[in-house]
Amino acid sequence: MVALGLAFAVIGPTLAGLARQTGSDIGEIGILFSALSVGGFLGSLLSGRWFDRLPGHRVLAIAVALLALLVACVPSTSTLSTLALTMLLVGAATATLDVGVNTLLLWSHRDRVGGVMNALHFCFGLGALIAPAIVAWSIRTADDFAVAYWLLAAAIAPIALCFMWLQAPPTPISATTHFALRINRRLVMSIATLFALYVAAEAGYGGWIATYATMVGLADPANAALLTSAFWGMLTIGRLIAIPLANRYRADAVIAVDLAAAVACVGAMLLAPESTTTLWVATCLLGISLASIFPMLLMFAGERMTVTGRSTSWYMAGGSAGGLVVPWLIGRMFEPFGPQVLLWAVIVDLLATMLLFVVTTSRRDHGIRGETVNAPT
Repeated sequence: MVALGLAFAVIGPTLAGLARQTGSDIGEIGILFSALSVGGFLGSLLSGRWFDRLPGHRVLAIAVALLALLVACVPSTSTLSTLALTMLLVGAATATLDVGVNTLLLWSHRDRVGGVMNALHFCFGLGALIAPAIVAWSIRTADDFAVAYWLLAAAIAPIALCFMWLQAPPTPISATTHFALRINRRLVMSIATLFALYVAAEAGYGGWIATYATMVGLADPANAALLTSAFWGMLTIGRLIAIPLANRYRADAVIAVDLAAAVACVGAMLLAPESTTTLWVATCLLGISLASIFPMLLMFAGERMTVTGRSTSWYMAGGSAGGLVVPWLIGRMFEPFGPQVLLWAVIVDLLATMLLFVVTTSRRDHGIRGETVNAPT
């Protein structure tokens, strides 16, 4: 998950450099987010079956090795089409990691997964925190972001060896589980849509906040990279804080509070668009507010049905679809409508997430989970 965070968060602060490298403008370079999400969507749908049928840690080892190779290749791509293809494969590799680590952790810890799940996603935030800081260091010392990509690739590669020596937990697949998943298909799709909306907000803001801050004149490129780092850093701290909360409070209660706080943060930035202080404070608080939503949604789903690789793959595919649409739209609208489109897109997305979450929690068709959670492996 640290490797996933590193690969995910390095893109935003280097967008301007990647645009120059490929001879593209800001509107065109936004296709990288689309390529990441398409790859993530396809990787999510395919990899769920692999974890249900194959030794999970072997699959993870291959995905990590591929991710390291792809990250190292990014600074060498000279055309936008080649870079987009590279990002598509990065998306597939990171999606495989995402599906695998979440599914295997749920299988390993089952009813005790609350704090452990938030700790796992704290590790994602840790990687996302480190990546932009490395970009800022690379720009200031070498005047080139390529060094950052090569350092990240070197850090990711050894993780593959670790998975080769670990034994994966057994899969809880059974005929009863598949029956329950068919009955709860609408619930699976509702939760997958929640993941789509959440990831759209997180990826849209985290990916474009550096560009936004630079274009509105509130930060230079190096400080804009640090602003991105602050966002992911507060998201990391928020997940650390959520570890004990996950064991004490219900997942739906934590998610509701988080969403309300996130809307308030983006609203504050809309009300004070020229304030550097508001930008930094609201960005940090937004990171904390969004921090526990993703792991809590996984807990929320696990409370209502048995988790398999296929069900988790739908959730991750939903997240990839959300990351495909909203960040791409933000990039296309930056130049014709101005950088403020970032904040409006994120707040509308968060309000839609709140509405769907209320509808999903009011559903009464998830009692089947009680019949299947203890199904024999």
